[in-house]
Amino acid sequence: MKKDTWKTAIKRVLRELAPNLPSGSSLFKFIIQMIVAILTAIATSLGGTACFVS
Repeated sequence: MKKDTWKTAIKRVLRELAPNLPSGSSLFKFIIQMIVAILTAIATSLGGTACFVS
């Protein structure tokens, strides 16, 4: 059995757990979009909270 590097191990786990996820650069685009969406939601909720507090 060939020893896996951390990159191949991550790819293998992603294939097993979520086979429908896009691969390669589209996966990184998906991750970036999710991070931006989460940060936008946090900023929106903080902005709404600031309006109620003052």
